[in-house]
Amino acid sequence: MTTERSSNKLSIMKELIREREFRKIGYFDPVLRSEGIDTFIKNQHSASSALDLPEFWPALCVVNNEDYEKAMVIIHKVRDENAEDVEKSINCPKCNEANPGNFEICWSCEESLPD
Repeated sequence: MTTERSSNKLSIMKELIREREFRKIGYFDPVLRSEGIDTFIKNQHSASSALDLPEFWPALCVVNNEDYEKAMVIIHKVRDENAEDVEKSINCPKCNEANPGNFEICWSCEESLPD
C-alpha cells in the first residue's frame, strides 16, 4: 500500500472505540477480524506518550465504513457477555478456590477451569 493511499484510508475510516489502555483495543481487534471485519488501530504506538490526551489514545477503526454497524453490535455483545461472566463464580476443581466466571485458569493454583 502506498503512503498516499494509506493516508486516504485513514481519513475515511470510522472510529469504533478509543481507550487509554491499548490492551482494550487489542482485545477487540482480533475479535472483529475473526468476523471478517477489516480493522486499523490508530495511534497504536502513542499510548506511552507523555501527553495524556484522548486525541492520542489508541483507537480501533473499521477500514470499510459499511462494517461499522456490524462491528458495533459485536463489540457490545462481547462486552455484555464478559460483564455477565464476571458476575458468575467458578470453583477450581483442584483447589476449590472461587474464580470470576471469565477466568480460564485458576488465579490460585493455575489449574484450567471448566467451561
